[in-house]
Amino acid sequence: AVCAFLGSTVTTGCILPCVENAVYDMEEKVVVCAVHCLETLLQLSLISSRCLVIDMVRKVSALPLHPSRAIATSATCFLATAAKCLGLVDSYLFLLPEISACLQYQLAPVELTKAVLIDALHKPVSRKRYREALLTVVNSLGSLSSSNGLLFESSLVA
Repeated sequence: AVCAFLGSTVTTGCILPCVENAVYDMEEKVVVCAVHCLETLLQLSLISSRCLVIDMVRKVSALPLHPSRAIATSATCFLATAAKCLGLVDSYLFLLPEISACLQYQLAPVELTKAVLIDALHKPVSRKRYREALLTVVNSLGSLSSSNGLLFESSLVA
């Protein structure tokens, strides 16, 4: 409601970065609220730039596989709303490639509604597999930063 009063410029410049950060929060309720907020901003046409919509889709694209049913559901609703905002052609050009890893099968050119997406999406992963995948990513990022540090140190010596 406040964003509707402030307008799209202030929303995309000031509010959106805060909501983006909340999508990566550790608390599941915060993530659900952040994704729902993104959906509402799309519905109110406060995120009107196609590039911003696609960027938000990228940030939410893996969440339909999250073990939390609430997060998975809110992410699916957001993706359906994003597809509606983008239109049929842009949805197939930009949205589908971002979520293709989450799909069980390739979708025909139909409107990407919540029901269509729910049917096509893989089932959410278990919490155990989710934690294992998260640890793998964190460990790989840790090894990248430490190897980059070694490269940086060796370049200083040379």
